Amino acid sequence: MEIAKNLNDFAKTPIERRRSVYVPLSLRRKIPTKDCGEELVGIEKFFISNRQKIFLSPVWDKKDIPEMLLRRSAVKKLLKISGKINKKYFFKITDAYRPISLQKKLFQQVCGEVRLENNRLSEEEIKTRARRFVADPDFGVPPHSTGGAVDLTLADELGNELDMGTKIDALDDRVETFSDKITPTQMANRKFLLDVMENEGFVNLASEWWHYSYGDQYWAAFHGKQSAIYGSL
Repeated sequence: MEIAKNLNDFAKTPIERRRSVYVPLSLRRKIPTKDCGEELVGIEKFFISNRQKIFLSPVWDKKDIPEMLLRRSAVKKLLKISGKINKKYFFKITDAYRPISLQKKLFQQVCGEVRLENNRLSEEEIKTRARRFVADPDFGVPPHSTGGAVDLTLADELGNELDMGTKIDALDDRVETFSDKITPTQMANRKFLLDVMENEGFVNLASEWWHYSYGDQYWAAFHGKQSAIYGSL
């Protein structure tokens, strides 16, 4: 996977090519956040009130996150997409807004897993590896803590997920959106999800086919914007 080296050069490249390029945290951190003050909205309640079906499969216990939340504009965009595809597909969401406290808990959990795999690594090496899989809340603005990032896939009317090559949150190279280690059918499913999400302004994280952002630093970097509109909540 290609990694962006410079934000200015990245912003000048065609969007089709930007899709498969990963913008590292070191570059994203350079983008300021100017939070617009938009509120968080309950995803399930919003969909139900608009008579739209959605599947929620939270990775967190309700004591950690009682309700799946996203910024209002992000939820409205998901609803609009759902209205276009729901004769055949429906969203299944596994993760959305995470408070900073939960982000810290998750990062420490992943650090522990890395430490168990190789106890010869220094603490900084452990953190560096862990940052590949989860945002370090002490090293920039975590996307999920802005309320603009969501982990999702597509499912049929019974909730059966489309074959995307891996499950959400799998830890192998096939999770890269444009991995060359998946089948043509799996790639077609990923591209369909990518197209419908991009058409409503979401941006995919190139290292995770399921992760989409709106309004955060990754979104701002992808579109060459001067600042992100969502900061940590």
